[in-house]
Formats: sequence, C-alpha cells, structure tokens
Amino acid sequence: MIIEGYMKKNVVSIADTATIADAALLFQKKHVGILPVLNAQGKPIGVVRLFNLISLELPDFFNLVDDFDFVHDFTPATSLIAARIRV
Repeated sequence: MIIEGYMKKNVVSIADTATIADAALLFQKKHVGILPVLNAQGKPIGVVRLFNLISLELPDFFNLVDDFDFVHDFTPATSLIAARIRV
C-alpha cells in the first residue's frame, strides 16, 4: 500500500501572514484540526493545530485534558477563541 490512497486531497491551508483569529475561523468553518502553513511562494513551512490555539487561548481548559486527538469537532472552542480574539 502507498500513502496516496489514504491521504487527504482537498487540504485546507493558511498563509504565514494570517492572524490567530484567521486560523480560529478557518478551523471552525472547515472543521479541520490541522492547517499547513504556506509562505508567499506557496511552499509549506509548518503546521498549526487546533490544539495549539486551544492551549494558547484556553490554558486552563487545556490542562484538564492531555490528549485532544479524540475530539472531531471543536466548534464551540473555536467560536470562543475567535470571539476572544476579536474583542
């Protein structure tokens, strides 16, 4: 088996110049848990995970649970993050 048969093909990414609020809204809108970060040339330079935003904006909540990989939809959390950043 090769990985091509198992990879996600319609990948949602974000620019390295985007804000944290942009990322939170994209997580919420696209229902993804990880965003590849692209530079101005469209090359991947890293990733940001929903886990990263939750630990940044909601550290007390983050400390309650060690592993967020089991959660498929953090819409309430991303809504809260986006609201906090816009204020």
